Amino acid sequence: MHWSRLFFDNEWIQRADIEDTRRHVAVVARQNIRSRAELRDRVEELEEAVGVLALFSRTMMRILIEKGVMGREELLAALRAIDASDGKADGRYTGSMDTP
Repeated sequence: MHWSRLFFDNEWIQRADIEDTRRHVAVVARQNIRSRAELRDRVEELEEAVGVLALFSRTMMRILIEKGVMGREELLAALRAIDASDGKADGRYTGSMDTP
């Protein structure tokens, strides 16, 4: 216990504690607001990246099919095989990008 608690009345100490807590809450709230803004910016960046990748993928699929390089079913079969090649057929690829 701090020595000042022995000499000052309890109400003053409680008010001081409450004020300290309010200041701490305000600091934490400002930090959370900054964190949320940073997170929102990051989400927007990722959404843009996903949109670009989706456009690229759709474009490549259309070109391959329209030029007769691959049929739709052949393309989907390759997609399923690549999806499973990372050990889990989950609609995502998390394997190495170094090999074709």
